[in-house]
Amino acid sequence: MIKAENSPRKTETVYMRLAAAIVERAVIDFRSAVKHRDYEEMEQLKKFFTSDWFQMLCDIDGKLIIRTLEMEDVA
Repeated sequence: MIKAENSPRKTETVYMRLAAAIVERAVIDFRSAVKHRDYEEMEQLKKFFTSDWFQMLCDIDGKLIIRTLEMEDVA
């Protein structure tokens, strides 16, 4: 008999990795939007970073991420 390892801790880790990947992708997309001067995409991503959905994904202040990414563009 094959036993599937499906512990709550393992499941939590999988979801944490998925959440981190979603946030990381949004950061990559924001940098790309800045590079290509895609202001509409940047506004959509700013909405994401300040959304309830973003807060569910991580404990990071979305406004801080936006400020940090905008400072990268200036540097």
